[in-house]
Amino acid sequence: MRLVIPEEAVVLAEGTSYVYVVNEDNSAKMRAVKLGDAFDGQQVITSGLSAGDKVLVSGLANRMLRDGALINVLNAEELQKAE
Repeated sequence: MRLVIPEEAVVLAEGTSYVYVVNEDNSAKMRAVKLGDAFDGQQVITSGLSAGDKVLVSGLANRMLRDGALINVLNAEELQKAE
């Protein structure tokens, strides 16, 4: 199955592509993914994600984000208000 996520959700480190997935306890879990084509700010993921996974999109530039870090989850409307 191929899934499409915003390009800014992809983190590149040491030659591997990752995304942060939000666990049920609101912790961030770094997960390796394989990339397909990119288009219009979107990235196709060919493996490593499942339908329904919550992918962290905002806050990735924060170098303090680490695997297992607790995060605050905001929906798009809440995020707009926070910015």
